[in-house]
Amino acid sequence: AAWRARGVDIVHLHRADRRGWKAGALDAGRAVARGTLHAVFDADFVPPPDFLRATIGGFADPRVGMVQARWAHLNGDASLLTRLQAMLLDGHFAVEQRGRAGAGACFNFNGTAGVWRAEAIAAAGGWHADTLTEDLDLSYRAALAGWRFVYAAEVRAPAELPADIAAFKAQQFRWAKGSIECARKLAAPAARAPWRWRHRLEALFHLGHNLPYLLTLIVLVAGGAAIALGAGPSWAPALHAASAVATALVLAAFVLTSDGARLGTLARLPALIALTAGLAVSQSRAIVLGAVGTVTPFERTPKDGATGRARARRRYRAASTGVVAAELTLAVYLTACAGLAMARGATTAALLCVWLSAGIGAVALATVRAERA
Repeated sequence: AAWRARGVDIVHLHRADRRGWKAGALDAGRAVARGTLHAVFDADFVPPPDFLRATIGGFADPRVGMVQARWAHLNGDASLLTRLQAMLLDGHFAVEQRGRAGAGACFNFNGTAGVWRAEAIAAAGGWHADTLTEDLDLSYRAALAGWRFVYAAEVRAPAELPADIAAFKAQQFRWAKGSIECARKLAAPAARAPWRWRHRLEALFHLGHNLPYLLTLIVLVAGGAAIALGAGPSWAPALHAASAVATALVLAAFVLTSDGARLGTLARLPALIALTAGLAVSQSRAIVLGAVGTVTPFERTPKDGATGRARARRRYRAASTGVVAAELTLAVYLTACAGLAMARGATTAALLCVWLSAGIGAVALATVRAERA
């Protein structure tokens, strides 16, 4: 009302139902918006005042359909969990998004902190609600329709990271399931697209980038048994060690390439790997549900209104993913495998099991605590 009194054409739209989830809300806004460019922000984003001036220059090329800015964090130092999330997101924007954009491959709109050309949205068929990641879905449909995107890495819009593990798992579940739904829908068209072969290959990796969570779960179960029983050839321990070193080096490069990353950040890599193991059960469930086409509602990511370490009273909570019992079972199983390995003198393998078991157990117990708070 205050801005309207000053002559600004501003309207607050509030739908009476949630049909189509976020995609439905975006399409409802698109139906009444008169501008040729649509800026999209989630409610917890606090873009700088010059955001539009800094981004709309990308639309000077009439073939550009979307400009994506980079996320920053309002509460990145609030806890170990938010620090780990910041590491993952900073790496995503500094390495993955920048790399895809620089190589001319398709990179996706991140659901917020970006600007779309209205014509591109219409040409791609509008926002669709048949996946939980309407942003990834529209990005590929628009790219397949011939539109190109611009990544504005220097423009940052701060937002709030999920403050507890239950909220984080709800967010990651939605992102993982939605990406697999998009893969079912768009992998074949992307593979047939008139793009360079390496861009088509990158698209397939991109759409299936959450599949390693399922592989991680398989490795945790099978690897735990192999460690406990001492199965495998004599050179297996050397192979395991080499694999662990290679993984650590890749993660270290991923983290250090992120803008502003320091060597001290590497001290959090063990916790990051443990967190990844802890997400394996929930994310595997998301992948399976997405692969078989099971429809689940769009669960919003709970936010506290946190800026820095301060936390506000939460208005809604994450729906339970129902996997805590399975997570605790896996943690106990790996602990037992560690005990058997220790009994036969395989100390290094036993410590690996304990490390991953601790991560899985910590995620499960933190989920219980968050859901009961």
